[in-house]
Amino acid sequence: MKKHGIRFLSFTFLLTYICHGTLAILSRRGIIQLTDFLGQLLFILGGSSPTIMAFVVAHLFYNEDERRSFYQRLVNFKQPAALYFFALFAPIILGLIFLLIATLFGYPFFEQLQSPLQYFIFLFSAFLFGGLEEVGWRGILQNQFTKKIHPLILAIVIGLIWSFWHLPMFFIQDLAHSSYAFFPFIFQGIVFSVFQTFLYAKSKSIPMVVLFHTSINAAASIGLRLTFENRLYVYLYLLIAFILGALLLRDIGSKRGESDPADMSN
Repeated sequence: MKKHGIRFLSFTFLLTYICHGTLAILSRRGIIQLTDFLGQLLFILGGSSPTIMAFVVAHLFYNEDERRSFYQRLVNFKQPAALYFFALFAPIILGLIFLLIATLFGYPFFEQLQSPLQYFIFLFSAFLFGGLEEVGWRGILQNQFTKKIHPLILAIVIGLIWSFWHLPMFFIQDLAHSSYAFFPFIFQGIVFSVFQTFLYAKSKSIPMVVLFHTSINAAASIGLRLTFENRLYVYLYLLIAFILGALLLRDIGSKRGESDPADMSN
């Protein structure tokens, strides 16, 4: 495992677990609440750690060429319209597939959908609280290992890492995570990671994966989201979504030979 990736993961998990762990302990003891200033500060700081630590690693440990490459990928907006469409609407399509499967099993979640216009309203907040994580998960972590690990394996590993990074949130009572079943959450992290791995490998653009993550959260806000329960229809959807994502990665493995200065360090 490359040193940059180890540093990024170590710093990111340390900051998040300190902030969210402290918030979980203090809120359960009734000392603070999530809605308090200190509660919000701890929550936002912990949730922003992948973004913060991406810049810390880039500035403290990257050489000049690596840093330049990082910033080029950070402003790489020139992409085919099809990739923008994919980043914006693939999460919506996945959400609709879940609702269809749930409906077939007798769970009419379509009734909970909000107006499609709300999706675009939620995009801004979803960008700030979630989307920017990908500066670290893809801009640093995936970029470090993309030439060393098969894309599908890398997607699964990053999905597992991302899921366990959220673990302290399951102990914060005021968050929805406290009522989630953990295994569907892990599986969904892997599913979305497969799609993100494909998109980043295809575009070498951090804004593309930020937009995809933003779209995931915005779609969830209007009801296009998985219910984190240990039910058959949940796992059936996750399996179908994983297969669809894996199919996208089929032709990525042969393109891993392209060089990137940020991949040259140890």
